[in-house]
Amino acid sequence: MHLHVHDWTGRVGQITSFESFTWTRRAQDFGEFILTVNYTDALAALLQPGRVIEKSDDDDAAIIEDVRLVDGEEQKIHCSGRSVLSLLERRVVIVNPGYAPPTMTGTNAEIIGIMLQRHAIAPYDPERVLPVSYDPLPGLPSEVLQRSVSWRRLGTACIKKARAGGFGIRSLFNDGHMTVQAYPIEKILPVFSKSRGTVDSQERFLSMREFATHMIVGGEGDYPNRTVVQVGGSETGLDRFEKFLDTSSEVRSEDFGGDQTDYEDALAQAGFDGLLEATAYDEFTATTTAEKLVYKQDFDVGNVATVQTEFGFDADLLISEISEVYEDGIMRLGITFAQMITEEDEEDAANDSIPI
Repeated sequence: MHLHVHDWTGRVGQITSFESFTWTRRAQDFGEFILTVNYTDALAALLQPGRVIEKSDDDDAAIIEDVRLVDGEEQKIHCSGRSVLSLLERRVVIVNPGYAPPTMTGTNAEIIGIMLQRHAIAPYDPERVLPVSYDPLPGLPSEVLQRSVSWRRLGTACIKKARAGGFGIRSLFNDGHMTVQAYPIEKILPVFSKSRGTVDSQERFLSMREFATHMIVGGEGDYPNRTVVQVGGSETGLDRFEKFLDTSSEVRSEDFGGDQTDYEDALAQAGFDGLLEATAYDEFTATTTAEKLVYKQDFDVGNVATVQTEFGFDADLLISEISEVYEDGIMRLGITFAQMITEEDEEDAANDSIPI
């Protein structure tokens, strides 16, 4: 495996050897890479921020965002960046009452398509066009929703919709063009278990540091006239965890034509998005050399697999992240499993909101 380096007009070079390389793919977030090579003038000229790195055996790619030149005992180049999906972070979901109102109706996958069309593929301002297309695959959830999204980075907004909808999102790169692909999560048969020899090591991490059951959303205005909406469940006492979310600069009543009900609905949606990020953290990680299971054939990022641990914890979990670590001519896989969020979870949270 070697690396191709592109700008947005074509290939400009390649890297055939490196000290270490980590390529991380994620089902519902930006992927990333970290690369270390021995310094040469040619490589320093080649590895420039804004260029694209593509693996020779993959159709995904990443944008170089950070480059560090080190002159110590040895001269090294360290560079890192995120998957080309992060190109969407160069655009903001702006509100234009005549062209891009904040409220959209459709499935979560269709809402992603609406946002991409308005703010990257065919925006009202041609100076905002990006080399992007959208390819939602068959089998995506079909529930139609009404959701408000405004004044957020486009890539982050698309990722949030994929998480809420319970499907994967990825980017494919070809000749300076990126395709955003929404794809269904699929259950696979292999079982990941140390006792079965399908993983080499395993670890479980639980945390409630950022956990919340209720989000109190602050809108425009000053006390006592500030608009405040609460989103959450029925927990009380010690089981109730509250967080405050200030949306006064992101969600504006003027974007809804002064309609207070629509404005409060948008605040509630922002609170729901916050609750999706404020879940109790329960993550299972494993490492494997993939000797008994074939990577990308038996399993891949975005699959749901059965996990059996030595800690008395068995569950069907999403393969949310896979890191390919290349060192000393060997590839080692780090696999992260996480709980799935479903459209039912989204609807439950979105329907349980009250103005304060």
